[in-house]
Amino acid sequence: MYRVLLFLGLSICFASCGNDKKAAAQEEFVSEINTEEHSQDTEPSYSTELYARLDRLRIRSDSSMSAGTVVTIAERDTLDYLGAASDNRLALQLRSKYYYEPWLKVRHRSSGKTGWVYGGAVYFQSPKLKEQINANSSVYQQIHADDIEWDGTVPTSWSSATISDPIGFKIFLLNFKELVRKNEVVELSKLVKYPIRNLENRKQFEESYNRIFTKELREIIRTQRLDRIFRDTKGAAIGAGDLLFKEFNGQYRLVAIKFEGIEDVARKTMDFLSRSYNHNNQSIEVIRIREFLELRYKSSSFGQSESLGKYVFGTIRDKQFRFLQETKDSLKRELVFSDSGEFVDLQVISPNEPQLHELRFQAALEEESDDAVN
Repeated sequence: MYRVLLFLGLSICFASCGNDKKAAAQEEFVSEINTEEHSQDTEPSYSTELYARLDRLRIRSDSSMSAGTVVTIAERDTLDYLGAASDNRLALQLRSKYYYEPWLKVRHRSSGKTGWVYGGAVYFQSPKLKEQINANSSVYQQIHADDIEWDGTVPTSWSSATISDPIGFKIFLLNFKELVRKNEVVELSKLVKYPIRNLENRKQFEESYNRIFTKELREIIRTQRLDRIFRDTKGAAIGAGDLLFKEFNGQYRLVAIKFEGIEDVARKTMDFLSRSYNHNNQSIEVIRIREFLELRYKSSSFGQSESLGKYVFGTIRDKQFRFLQETKDSLKRELVFSDSGEFVDLQVISPNEPQLHELRFQAALEEESDDAVN
């Protein structure tokens, strides 16, 4: 009897242990399933719905304004984002607001057609989806960043610099930088508040563009970060005040720029050209007197020099300087200086004076004077 009871006890024990192992295995398996389900529940689930911001909005065949139209949709039409955004972004103004967005691949629900739409032309059902799309754009982050100065301090408020929409202004600057990069002179001339320095209108700005936008200034504009914009009550600036902008009735305009004006160029040129020029037994002394150059001509046949009059700055092109005689008589002499890098050649043009007509004189440049005039 004892043996029978022992056998039954052992059988029950083994059965119990087997059931425990099976139950443990089942619990472990259930635990893995629950974990997977929990993981799926915690993954962000963004709505992919977009809505057209504009009427007659074009869905294009590619991520470009020049791409063909797949379908034209109405304002508030629903689109489904298909998970692709372009690497290229476009700074664009829509309904007086500035945007800097990529192109999004979408499907138009009503027609079922797919294509690309500009990101600034749609509303996002999910703000988190927009954040996800813009997360990898450093320029976008600069546009939306809270600005600080290079030394870590916070600059004066945007409103004190007349800027009512900082994000819009930064996107405007982004477009301005691109216009400078492409040398879009005509478009840039439209963004200036005239007069600016000695430039009275767009025509004068366009004619002076290459002199104003030097290699150094273009580099300052190119490297300007959009989250490091200096500003004060005079406006918002690029560089160390090299260009200054203000807002006028919602439009941003360039109101000041550091460059050499005509007066600066004239003074610098006259200082550079003031020296003695020789030709055979003749010489001409060029003397700067205030805003004029006076010429004194001396020949070996005369014991003393004579004045050839005073001259005012005319033009400069390709290192050739022209001065016109400030006179009331009919002589109307003209001086032409050419800088070869080693010598400065002076030519006196005076059709009514055979002894001076197209006389050429020369002066050697000293090494320290090579960069006197650019």
